[in-house]
Amino acid sequence: CKIKDDGTINTEPIIKNLDRISEENRVQLLCSTFSILNSKIMNLYGAVTSPELAKKRLEESYLFVKKQYGDLPVFFDILRSLPAGILKEERFGLLSKEELEVMVRVRTIELEKALEDVKKAKERVEELAKAEKERAEELKDARDVTLSVLEDTDEAKRELEKAKTELEKAKTGLEEKVKERSAELEQTYQKLVKTESAAAAAAAAADKARAEEAEKYTKELKKAYEELKTLDKMKSDFISIAAHELRTPLTPVRAYIELIKAGKLGRTEWRQIEKLNIAEKNIDVLAKLIDDMLDVTRIEAGKLDMRKEVLSVGEIVDIALDRVKLRMGERRHRIGIHVPDDLPPIYGDKELMVKVFDNLLSNAMKYTPATTSKIMIEAKKEGKNIYVNVADTGIGIPKKDLEKIFERFYLIDSSLTREHRGIGLGLAITKGIVEAHNGKIWAESKGLGKGSTFHVVLPVMGKEK
Repeated sequence: CKIKDDGTINTEPIIKNLDRISEENRVQLLCSTFSILNSKIMNLYGAVTSPELAKKRLEESYLFVKKQYGDLPVFFDILRSLPAGILKEERFGLLSKEELEVMVRVRTIELEKALEDVKKAKERVEELAKAEKERAEELKDARDVTLSVLEDTDEAKRELEKAKTELEKAKTGLEEKVKERSAELEQTYQKLVKTESAAAAAAAAADKARAEEAEKYTKELKKAYEELKTLDKMKSDFISIAAHELRTPLTPVRAYIELIKAGKLGRTEWRQIEKLNIAEKNIDVLAKLIDDMLDVTRIEAGKLDMRKEVLSVGEIVDIALDRVKLRMGERRHRIGIHVPDDLPPIYGDKELMVKVFDNLLSNAMKYTPATTSKIMIEAKKEGKNIYVNVADTGIGIPKKDLEKIFERFYLIDSSLTREHRGIGLGLAITKGIVEAHNGKIWAESKGLGKGSTFHVVLPVMGKEK
């Protein structure tokens, strides 16, 4: 920069340079230019005779630059402060060159500090410019995305319009099909109504036929039941008559055997007596069988003759055990009895109750080997009942037969029972007698070879008895 003859600053080089360079470098150029201006101004102060004139020239230069490049407050404040700090010195015209150099150096330091601030401001401006540039790129990307979305939206809109058109066509086609199907269904319904009427008539006829057939079968069943009852009665009557007829000749046979054994009909040897004992024993067996047959007919007819009295359970068990031992003869079994003496009495027919435990003990001995046998009779009171159990370690009872063994003439089909098989009346009579005394009886067993237990429950005699 040059100082004109009239004392003003020639700023044309600044203007030319600023027009040539880019915007990014203008700030740096201005900083360098003002540094040069500063030294020129200092030299100018040495030639100017009046501080007022120097101030005037600087202000003219400031206004010119501001007019050309707008308001740059940081740089123009620096420019304006140059004369302001110097012109405050009252001894301006009296200062020596050395004093002015000192002042210039001080001012140069201040200007360098100000230049650092300008550089920081420049860096901040660059950061802002970079951020703005990135923002511009982001906006551009956003614009591209927006345009792409708009294009996709337009495409989707066209697809929707196309789908709408196709749906309209499909709707029209479906409406036609619905009308056709409705007409077909109406025709089918009318046919079904006619068919249903015919089916109802056929069903009514079939129901009537089934009812007539059921009525016919019912009548046949009733007739068969009546015939069965008649046959059962005839069988019971036959058993009763046969039992009586069989029992009648046994009486004289038994009497003659007793006479022969007593020697009333002549001398009898001991071998003959042995044979007579066998015959007498078999007569007893036959007599018992006849009695069982008579008892069954009486139980079925509900005509069991009972002479009830106060009974001791222990006494009944002892009598039954003595009778069984007498019949079994040489067979020896281990028998355990646990019947407390303080058991309350029961009320029933003595002979019938003895027969109950006679049958149970006989079965236990018959179906339990004497060598390994163990028979246990236990009685106890629970509540208002007496519980008597007869348990053995014999051949046992299959589970499928536990309920059936109390039916008349039912026999367990097993090779273990064939040796002592009877006619299947003993347990049926036992159950009939127990139930006639308002009691219950049932059997338990884990199967063949695992023994069995018979449970008898009898009510304790009430106070009214």
